[in-house]
Amino acid sequence: MIITAIELRWNEFWQNVLTWQRKRHNNQFIKVNSARERSIGILQNRYGYTREQAIYQLDKHYSRAWLG
Repeated sequence: MIITAIELRWNEFWQNVLTWQRKRHNNQFIKVNSARERSIGILQNRYGYTREQAIYQLDKHYSRAWLG
């Protein structure tokens, strides 16, 4: 089977799209993670929680928020 120039360009284009999506997806996780870390820090500063207590309270709050 002969691969044409159009097929080669299509494959190159598609790989670029997939790479862009992976980077975008990773950036979203980084943003969520940094927001979580900021929230943990706020709970520690505001209420004097240990890190473990802050994580527990954050998880408890968000599980209720998602479950309604």
